[in-house]
Parts: sequence; structure tokens; C-alpha cells
Amino acid sequence: MTSHGVQEADHMKNLYVKNFGSEFSQHDLESLFAPFGTIASLAIMKDEAGRSKGFGFVSFGTQAEAEKAIKELNGKELPSGKTLTVVPAQKKEDRAAMLRQQKTKSTVFVNRVPTSVSEQQIKEFFSQHGEVVAVRRAKFPNGAPKQYALVTFRHASDAQVAAEHMNGSILVNSSIRVEMVKEKAEVNLGPQPIPAVQNLLQTIAYHNWAMAMQPVMLVHPC
Repeated sequence: MTSHGVQEADHMKNLYVKNFGSEFSQHDLESLFAPFGTIASLAIMKDEAGRSKGFGFVSFGTQAEAEKAIKELNGKELPSGKTLTVVPAQKKEDRAAMLRQQKTKSTVFVNRVPTSVSEQQIKEFFSQHGEVVAVRRAKFPNGAPKQYALVTFRHASDAQVAAEHMNGSILVNSSIRVEMVKEKAEVNLGPQPIPAVQNLLQTIAYHNWAMAMQPVMLVHPC
């Protein structure tokens, strides 16, 4: 077996366990999983105060043991009334990719935003369609705001509703354009890279719009 194959097999032995509650001890977790095989390692994640966060990781000696634990324990109701979740632990890069994808599905691109409008005002304006967790305003190198921004909702469904119902709405004195971010990409709209649109189509659209807004001198025929 190649080293890559060994890594894949090892990965399948590791389980992510959540929703067992803060009162669940490491001994409780070990007792719950011990009937399904040899536990190679076990850990409960804790906060800075040493309190359980209600999730952790269990690693078995074989993939078969891990799969048996998933089959028997995933969705199991604990005495506390909580429903246990047991799934294969994702590799760090896979988890990061999933989080980026989730964020993309929850983010809308907003164009034609007046420069006088703050990020807080943008957040309040979009909050009528759901909880807004982040607003990123594009800025020039000198810190002056550009006329577009990214708004991220907690729930993807709220982002979809905002894209459908807020496109063309009036923000202060401007008819804004709102559309879903279509692809995971990275573009520097400020101090940190953030998700952008497919092939930067929105940025291009903004440029075309800005050019269209330039004063045009009409020449009448004599």
C-alpha cells in the first residue's frame, strides 16, 4: 500500500463525535465507544476554562471498528435526551474546503453601494432577510470605500432570498445590484482575502457599469 493509501486508511479510523453535552466526561465517552473495538486515542475538546465543548474525536485500531461504531452510535439518543452525531473525521484541508463552500453559498455580492454607506448600515439593510454574520466592503489602498461589498448570512437560504428580493432595491439613493457568489475564489477586497465571484464576473460587471456612468458628450448633427 502506498503512503497515500496508508494515510487514507488511517483517516477512515478517526471519528468526529458531537452533541454529547458538556457534562459528558472522557471516561463516559470511552465507555460508550469501547464495545466496538480497540480505541487508539480519544479526546474531548475544551474551552479556555477547561469546560467541555460537547464534541471530540475517537480513533479506532481498524476501519471496520470505526464503521461499526458509526452504524451503532450515529443518531443514538443519550440518557440526557441529546442525539449523538458520529461521522468520519474530515482531514483539515477537506474541512477547510467545506467551510469555504458553505460560506460561498451564504454570501451575496452587492454592487452600486453608495460610498457614504457604512458596513454597519449595509448589515442593517440586509438583516431584514436574515442574520448577517459578516460584511466586507471593498476598499482602495488608501482605505476609501469602493461601491461593492460581500454580505454573508448565517443561513444559505437567507442569502438566496436576499439575492432574489433585494436586487434593484434602493439603498440611500442608489439602486443596488445583488447576486449570489457563484464560486470559491480569492480576491483581495481589503486587508484579507475573501471569497469572490466566478471568474470575477461581478468585478467586471462593476467596471462596465462604472464606465457606463461616465458623462457622455452628445454630438448633434448639424
